[in-house]
Amino acid sequence: MTPFLSYQSALAAAVDADPVLRLAHAAAWLDPLRGVLDDEDIEAVAYGEDPDAAVTMALFVTRRNFPEVYIDTLDALRTGQSYNAIDTLVCTAFNQKGIPLDSLEWLGWGIPLPAYGVELDDPDFWTAHADAAPVLACFGISPEPNPYRIEVPDITYRAAQIIENDLREQPDPTWKQVAELIGWIFGLCNNTVVSASPEILAEYQPLSWDPDDVEFAIEMIAEADDIMADALTVLKALNEHPTALQTLQTNVQKLYQQKGLNPNDRPQLTWTGFGERDERAAEPQSPVLLVRDDAA
Repeated sequence: MTPFLSYQSALAAAVDADPVLRLAHAAAWLDPLRGVLDDEDIEAVAYGEDPDAAVTMALFVTRRNFPEVYIDTLDALRTGQSYNAIDTLVCTAFNQKGIPLDSLEWLGWGIPLPAYGVELDDPDFWTAHADAAPVLACFGISPEPNPYRIEVPDITYRAAQIIENDLREQPDPTWKQVAELIGWIFGLCNNTVVSASPEILAEYQPLSWDPDDVEFAIEMIAEADDIMADALTVLKALNEHPTALQTLQTNVQKLYQQKGLNPNDRPQLTWTGFGERDERAAEPQSPVLLVRDDAA
């Protein structure tokens, strides 16, 4: 064994004496992840087969997109921290940057996105957002008698689209927020995170960890959070202003009475009711008459 040990010492001395080799050694130590992951590594991460592969994927993603997180992860590995500690470190950093990552094992599936979209025939929606019932009542939609079988006619979606477009042109910022609310409830928003339910979003091709996709995802999620903040804020305001709810219902009824309603129509609608605070509690709206296309 002595000759082999002497060879090792000689090689180490040769590397140490060569500035280029010393630089290469330092680079390899500081940045051990070179090249790209092969398909087997990505598959292992996607199916949760190997925790080590998940950490490798985390290093790959952070190296391309978040260098400071990459350095922190390398430091954690060199100091012998556990998988759970590294998982917490990386997930916390991603969430702070606006990407909702719950586990390293999800990295192989692409960029995780929240899904705020509404399924009106989901009883959980009516439980979680009971405060949306007065707004939906303006469109003639109710969970009664069976929340599992709620059918929304096409004319309702067309009316909602016309109202959303009209509200976006209003000078009152509160009515503009109502446009965000309508866009969320009826899935009309151009932001996929706002419009798509978890079931629908699962059918989409996930975004990759390419830096351009990462930047796009962060912007889309931030925009979605702003939209949802506006929508939920104005939902509370509507329930505190029955006059505004009545205005909404009146305009919906006006559209329902038009034959051959087209989403591109621009009827004359009037928006009032967000002046002084209305001290009355939100009152049940009178029934809305739905006029179907076959009545045209």
